[in-house]
Amino acid sequence: MEENGILSIINAFVKPTFNADNSSTEYVSRINEISTGNAACVVILPIHSTMDTQQMQVLANVINLSETTFVQELQASISNQINYSIRWFTPTNEVDLCGHATLAAARSVMDFHRIEMNSSVNTITFHSSNKGNLNVTCDNSTYFWLHFPILSFSPLDSIPDHLCTGLSIDSSDIIRCLTSEFDLIVHVKSQLILESIQLNSDELLFISDSVTSRGIIVTAVSSETEFDFVSRFFAPKVGILEDPVTGSAHCVLVPYWHSILKKVSLNSSLPEYHAHQISKRGGWLNIKLDESNNAVQIGGQTAVIFSNASIPLAKQETI
Repeated sequence: MEENGILSIINAFVKPTFNADNSSTEYVSRINEISTGNAACVVILPIHSTMDTQQMQVLANVINLSETTFVQELQASISNQINYSIRWFTPTNEVDLCGHATLAAARSVMDFHRIEMNSSVNTITFHSSNKGNLNVTCDNSTYFWLHFPILSFSPLDSIPDHLCTGLSIDSSDIIRCLTSEFDLIVHVKSQLILESIQLNSDELLFISDSVTSRGIIVTAVSSETEFDFVSRFFAPKVGILEDPVTGSAHCVLVPYWHSILKKVSLNSSLPEYHAHQISKRGGWLNIKLDESNNAVQIGGQTAVIFSNASIPLAKQETI
């Protein structure tokens, strides 16, 4: 018996659709939805799917987006909450955590439950084998909040070999380098330096896995008044030269920038930071720091490129 999944392409962390006068047009909205943010493929697997890791990796390679995520419902909806397993794949590797693909998965799953199953849900819990339970909540049908764990950081005593040549910058451009669970963080002196980076991916591949197992986050204070900090993300080790938007990188960026900027929460709410990932496509993120729960809440706008396409997967054995 043939097994079919439901495939969607969702853009995450797209540019807000409002004009300067706080109005919006359908044209402006759709242009932002298509040309900004980071697209992820979401495959909703049948409950009894037999698709294995190798098959998932092959499909992710064929689709060739920065991330393809596979989700599978674990149990029926209880108290307006649904539960899915989740796995993330680049074209070449499975990864432990991905923000924009989780945001995309939440949009796809919630749309599926609303349209196909006529049920309204406000919260979804994704179960990851490496990061445990990851909750996503929605403000409305297009804006979602990831509830992700804070990732700690530690300063490095020196600039790693091959870093400056890999980014085409000078050592004097760097304020400090730090490591986190997945990535190397490079704080540079200005947004202009960040914008001027010319990637030499072959050089970055020589950086030791003990310094970065996934990617390199380069960040600076923002020269744009509406943002607190800006960043770019490079991950040739996992098949991504430059990621358009990287939600999970902000699990370490916000704690780091909070240690510098020390924003004060208003009206007893959580300190909130506004971030811009200045890739060619660009990403717009709002992040709340919840230190008491060792968590960050990462908010972003989503947009459907296309959805609910039936895709043949593995064939199930029949008895």
